[in-house]
This record gives sequence, structure tokens and C-alpha cells, in this order.
Amino acid sequence: MKKIIALLLVLAMALSLAACGTEKPAETQAPAQSGEVNTPETEAPAADPVKITIYYPDSSTAPFRADWLALTETAKLANADVTIEAIPEGEYSTPVNLALDTQENCPDVIMFQEIYGSKASLCMNGGVVSISDYPEWTPNFNAMVEKFGLTDQVNNLKLADGKRYIMPSLHESLEYSGGLILRTDFLEAKGFDAPKTFDDLYEILKAYKEENPDSYPMVHYLFPYITHRMIMPAWGCPVGYWVPPYLGSIAWDYENENYYNTATSDVYRQYLQFMNKLSDEGLLDPEASADDVWSQKLTSGSAICTYAYYDQIAGLEAASEIEGFNLDLYLPLEGPAGAYGENRGQAYRGLLFPAAAAEREDFEQVVRAIDKMFYSEEAAKIWAIGVEGVTYNVVDGQIVFVDEAVNSEVGLNKYLQQNYGCGLSGFQSVWPDEYTLLKFDEEYAEIYAAAAAMGANQPYAPEPWFDDFAAEDAGILANGAMFDLVETYREQFINGDVDVNDDAVWAAYVAALEEAGLQEYLDLYNQYRNQG
Repeated sequence: MKKIIALLLVLAMALSLAACGTEKPAETQAPAQSGEVNTPETEAPAADPVKITIYYPDSSTAPFRADWLALTETAKLANADVTIEAIPEGEYSTPVNLALDTQENCPDVIMFQEIYGSKASLCMNGGVVSISDYPEWTPNFNAMVEKFGLTDQVNNLKLADGKRYIMPSLHESLEYSGGLILRTDFLEAKGFDAPKTFDDLYEILKAYKEENPDSYPMVHYLFPYITHRMIMPAWGCPVGYWVPPYLGSIAWDYENENYYNTATSDVYRQYLQFMNKLSDEGLLDPEASADDVWSQKLTSGSAICTYAYYDQIAGLEAASEIEGFNLDLYLPLEGPAGAYGENRGQAYRGLLFPAAAAEREDFEQVVRAIDKMFYSEEAAKIWAIGVEGVTYNVVDGQIVFVDEAVNSEVGLNKYLQQNYGCGLSGFQSVWPDEYTLLKFDEEYAEIYAAAAAMGANQPYAPEPWFDDFAAEDAGILANGAMFDLVETYREQFINGDVDVNDDAVWAAYVAALEEAGLQEYLDLYNQYRNQG
């Protein structure tokens, strides 16, 4: 494990350069481990814990545990008796939508949500509590928004009725957490400099292919879309981290501040042509790979690079038996539109209160408990790094993680996720730089700061302020043939099943999208775009 950077050093560098499956429902228990959590003295806890049920999207890389330290300690902090229903990520939308549509057998809180499209309509029709109506119940959330300077971004989450229905996760910075991951040991052995452009990457992949003809030097992690969303912004096609509904079909023009037809643009075609070249020359694996297969391909040398996340590197390096095997995260490569990675946000996916929850006599207590459990200063620290005496100690004023965490083969961040529930995007709702960066090494801190200095991550596009009818119209178009056409053609163009270089083929593709309502969809987004 590389040396953990000192807290103050990370802060100084990052802040100066950055602009700123299913488990049965389980009640949280007090953790078996020792460790004290300081509780604020401003509020006396209720005599009895408030009972709260929560829907949570379960991750295969960090399967839910009811005894997670972060969960049990923050519930204790909030004087809450919490029951979690962990639902596999791939199945999450079905029970969520059913609960919100029917308000039957509904949880009190639903984590990891967005409010675009049909869900926006559901909100304005009374399916979700307008949490902005109760600012006095969310003092910790309010204070964190002000601390991070996110008032405008949070206000932009209001819908056409002027109300905000979501308590978003709050990030101090636009985080550069993933991108090109490449075998540095190969580059050094062959005399390659760190790649700066996609032409550089192409030459590296080609050189590896020549030495390893049976290889596919570049491999997709999980879904091709992860690769696309990390590369396409450099080609002028920003596609977003959390995949709002228009992405891949329309996108945001940052210069002109409007939406445009991405899927039929020249720059998108150029991107497809580049990816097709990689595929045609055997440089790009035609298949996306599940976690274990993806890992095996990289650690065995069947692949040399991928687009994924920094906290996955340690586990890959530990698993490889190749002498000198060394992976690094690189800054975004320069494309026709510049050097940009995946779009990120500072106030986005968060939690909702279904309308049924507001029928509880103690609804105020529920909201206040959730506010403290997920947005207070004390909770933010627990969700990020755990509890002093259990996950870390303070030595000479510095936070030092325990040896078993530091020396874990999966890396410190992943170890904390899997064993203590710290740093999980489905739960953690406040992301302070000082704790986020503390879990990584000096190398990552340098990359993080350099990415911030170059503006590597563009912010999310503003969500449109649809009224009820516009949201319905957008939903109909979104659920029609248009998105399927974009996704299907994208992979066919890249794999060579359809010739992206044939003008007649491209014209037929454009005509099919227009017939499916692409222009109508674009017009809706521009008509109702948030001008705030």
C-alpha cells in the first residue's frame, strides 16, 4: 500500500487547485466493535428511537451488511431504529417505482434517486414529499449546502412547481475518481511517455497487440456505457455519470447553453469511427465483462487498459502474478473537444420521502432523524472514514487508519466499503474533500489536484423544469424506440456490424432517429430548460 498522504497536505493541494442479493430487511444493531461517537449537545434525543424503513440499492462489489459500522453508528447518532431493505441494483427501479406509484407497502425513505422524466411528474402529482416545504426540519442539510457553496445547484433541483422533492448527495468538489487505467510497467518497458491524446493511446494499444496477438488490449468494465461516458466528453458528447435520460441521444452544449442532438452529430460519428477502428484492429474487446472476468483479463495480461475507477487498482495489482505489474489512473486524454472525463456534479442523486411517509404522526421526527443520520458533520465523518478506535486512530493530530485497512489487498477505500459501509454512494450523502482524499495515496492526490486544475470534469447539464404534461410527453418518447435505436446502433457501429463510414447507412440511422421523435425530444428539453 502506498503511503497515505497527510490530511493537511491533501487539503492544501486539492483546495488550492480545485475550484471550489436481496437481503431480508434487517434492523441495525449496535456494532460489536468498540469506538465512541461524539453526539451534539444542541438537541436532546427523543425518549424512544424513531422507526424508519429504507430502500437501498445493493452493490455486488460491497454486499449489504446490517452490522456495518457506518450504518449502525449513524442510526445511533440520530436516535433511529432503522430497517434496511437491500435490493439488487439491477432490480432496484421496479420496487421503487411500484412503491411510489401505489404508495402501498412503502418505505419511509428511498435512497439513490433522481427526479427527472416520469418521476418528476410523479413528484408534482403528490407521490413524493416536497421536502423544501420543511426547511426547519433539515438544519444539517441546510448547513452543509451553505458550507460547500451549493445553494444554486440545490435550487436547480426544483421542479416546475418551484418545489424541491429530493435531498441530494452533496460533494465538496467535482471529483475525478475514474478514467483511463493503464499498465505503466508496459509503457516504461517500451519507452512510451504517458499518453496525452487518443492517438497516443492507439499507438500504445497497437504495440501491445503486436507483442500479444491473442490479446484485446482494451477491455470494457461491466458495461460498454462506462467506457463511453468516460471518453465521449472529449469528443464533444458529454454523457454524464448518472445517466440522465437524454444522454446518448441529446446532450448539453456548454458554450451555447442549450441541448443539442448528440446522436446525429458529426462529433459523435467521429467518436464511433475511432472506436470502430480499435474494434476492427482487435484492440478493443468486443464483450463487456463482469467484475471477475474483467479482473482476470487485466491481471493475466489479456488486456492492458480499461476505463474504470481508481479504488479498483489495488485489488487488481494484488491479484496479478505478473512481475512488476503496475496500473495507474491517467488524466483525461485530449480529443477533438478537449481533455474531459465523465461529467460529474456536486448536488445530485439523493433520497426521497414517499408521500405515504408524511401520513405518519411522527413524520417530523423521521425527517429530522434522516437529516442528522446522513447530513450532519458527525455523520459525514462516520460515513466517510468510520469511527475513531475502530477504523482509524489519531496520532499526533493526524488520522491514521488501522493496519488491517491500510494493508488490505483490495485497497483502503474498498476495504472500508466492504467491511464498514464507509464511502458507499448509495448511503453516503456528504462528501468532504478532507475525508475523501484521505483514503487514497499521494499519487491519487496529485492526479485529483491536476484534474481539478485542468477542469477535467464538466458539471452536469441542468435538468429541464418540465410541467406535468411535458414530463409525460418526454416519458413517452423516452420509452419509445429512440433510446433503443441509439444503444443498438452504437454497438453495431463500433463492432462493425453496421458500417459507420458509409454515408448512406449513417443517413438511414439519422432518419430512423428522427422518425422515433429525436427532434421532438430535443425541442421539449430546450423549451423547458432550467434558466435559473
